[in-house]
Amino acid sequence: MRDYINLAALLGTPYIRVLADKEAAPGQAVDEAVVIENLQALSPLAEDKEVMILVETNGLYADSRKMAALMEKLADPNIGVLWDIHHPFRFFGEAPAETYGRLQSWICHAHVKDSLREGDRVVYKMMGYGDVPVKEALWLLQDNGYEGFVVLEWLKRWVADLEDPGIVFAHFPYAIKRMIKRKEG
Repeated sequence: MRDYINLAALLGTPYIRVLADKEAAPGQAVDEAVVIENLQALSPLAEDKEVMILVETNGLYADSRKMAALMEKLADPNIGVLWDIHHPFRFFGEAPAETYGRLQSWICHAHVKDSLREGDRVVYKMMGYGDVPVKEALWLLQDNGYEGFVVLEWLKRWVADLEDPGIVFAHFPYAIKRMIKRKEG
């Protein structure tokens, strides 16, 4: 992790993303004492390089109650949250307002992706073709003065049957513009 922190500092990147649970979907229990110990060890290394550590809402930590409890235990201004808008909704049934309400003071960066549930499978879709309430989340961020980035996360390396990134990346700006546009009057 020290190398990632050094690389982020060299590139002028303000954040590094870490996962407190190795799985996107919640699964087996995570040893939270180890998570806290590791984050507390990384924080001063990152802070010395003016890099902030962001814990992604994934796995068991996609549950915003669990993530908020982790952030409260850490109480570290150099550790924040990367809100993956997909995971709390898809795996814990949380509406964006619920997740945002619990985590807003720690959110520094956001990932978006869209999907549908087909039986027991999560099937990732191009933005706007799934049922993840991305628009609601974007409006919450916008209405509350969020000034960070919203990034499309498209991991074809992990899910081989995803649409080609060239198609998805070209589609993304248009889909997001439609979502954030509000009707006048």
